[in-house]
Amino acid sequence: MTGYPLNDNLSLPYFLVPLIAPIIGACIGGWIYKRIIVVALDRTAAAEDKA
Repeated sequence: MTGYPLNDNLSLPYFLVPLIAPIIGACIGGWIYKRIIVVALDRTAAAEDKA
């Protein structure tokens, strides 16, 4: 189960991609949620409270 060769002595096995990619994707998705969506929801809630 060898994969993409990184250099002459080391290759990245293919089975690591489905193990690592969801973890990285979850971290990026959580960061986006906290930085963009929560801020927008807070602004919307504040605008509705003023009205």
